[in-house]
Amino acid sequence: VHLFVCYPLVILLLCRRNPAEYLCNCLPALAAAFGTASSAATLPVTLACYAEERHPAAVAELALTLGATINMDGTTIYLVCATYFLGALHGMHFNVGTWLLVPTMAALCSAGSAPVPSASLVLLATMLTAVGVPLDETFGLITAVDWMLEGFGLVSTSQATLAWRAGCVAVVAGAAIAAEESVASDRSDVSQV
Repeated sequence: VHLFVCYPLVILLLCRRNPAEYLCNCLPALAAAFGTASSAATLPVTLACYAEERHPAAVAELALTLGATINMDGTTIYLVCATYFLGALHGMHFNVGTWLLVPTMAALCSAGSAPVPSASLVLLATMLTAVGVPLDETFGLITAVDWMLEGFGLVSTSQATLAWRAGCVAVVAGAAIAAEESVASDRSDVSQV
């Protein structure tokens, strides 16, 4: 739902573009995100995709750099699912407080995580300890597939960065063009008088 409904709607509604065409143009960035599982390593490819889309370079550099370090929604989803999965393996039943605590901790932890592969394993260990899930051999189940899970999580994060930044650029650029047209029409009105 996150990847195939929300972000395409952002591209469709804010940018007024075909989401399939836009994402096909950004496919190299998404492939790099899956292959490297690193926001920092994906950033040059993402900047190149933005340059091909003819977005303003200054806006793209600022927005994508912030998105690569702060916008970690894929990591948030991964941390929540892994915590509940390992808790279920141990037969734990979470109360309402824990159900609220885990997503909150995951969002805060992921915003502060390093943009390098497997950085979320440290965060996951912290979260497991905080909610009382034993940190034992079951943690190895997550570490065995961490590279793949982080790749999918980073694809989600990269797509979010691409979609939201493109939407913001489209809205800001549209407002700037409308303002320029308004100033130009005012100037022509003044020159006619």
